[in-house]
Amino acid sequence: MSPATPPSLLPLLLLLLLLPSAPSAGEDLAAVVYSTCSGEKYNSNSPYKLNLDSLLSSLSAAAGFSLYSKFVSADSPSATPISGLFQCTGDLSIPDCSSCVRDAVLRLPSLCSSATAASLQLRGCFLRYGKGAFFGLPDTNLRYKTCSTGGNSGGGDFLAAREAAFAAVSAAPVTGSSYRVATAGPVQAGAQCTGDLSLRDCDGCVGAAASQVKQSCGGAASGEAYLGTCYIWYSGGGAVPYNPGRGKEESSYDNKLDESNKPQVFLGDGNSRKIEANYNYPII
Repeated sequence: MSPATPPSLLPLLLLLLLLPSAPSAGEDLAAVVYSTCSGEKYNSNSPYKLNLDSLLSSLSAAAGFSLYSKFVSADSPSATPISGLFQCTGDLSIPDCSSCVRDAVLRLPSLCSSATAASLQLRGCFLRYGKGAFFGLPDTNLRYKTCSTGGNSGGGDFLAAREAAFAAVSAAPVTGSSYRVATAGPVQAGAQCTGDLSLRDCDGCVGAAASQVKQSCGGAASGEAYLGTCYIWYSGGGAVPYNPGRGKEESSYDNKLDESNKPQVFLGDGNSRKIEANYNYPII
């Protein structure tokens, strides 16, 4: 197809599987993704410091029982209450979550020394604290994003599969969980929000993160974006290696869709069922 020819819209049924994805062997769950620290500082002997120490201790203890928890610390009545939460990746075990949160608490003094508010995202968990109440408030400000240097040529099969996977993780699963994983063709995607967000706000945050990735990563084989209260990632294991000199007309797939060989659509929620749905995406 000539690059000047408008892309045609063809119905494409993709296999969507909402499946748990265990961390890869040897993955460093304590690796720092990003940190943000307020410019305002507290004194080391202040009531604020006492409240913060109490809050972080409560969060560390709670990570031994749950993948998400939130607290408000007001042990010292003369200090401003401090809100805090942690959120572990939804596929972590409780011991791994507990270890990750402990690592985050231990790293905060060096990364955000005496900051009255801070956020720390590790590969396996997220930790945030600050003055007043921020629970339930979506934050779609970009914190971090990255794209692989290799990838697909930007052609239809890969981009349509990524779009379908993003659509799946941008909508609340039937389980109501904020942790979402989907597979469409060669592309796997995952997303998660902090547990204090409503499902509606989580959907909106993940959708905003998906837009960041699509704008920045083009046809890269993998990418991720972290916003204030959510993140999204994708990886195309079957993607064609990126070749910047390759034109769209030389794409490695056929623009024609074999109507007799369409994969069926499934949403896996423990009881997979057939969903009659068409995803109309451009096949370039």
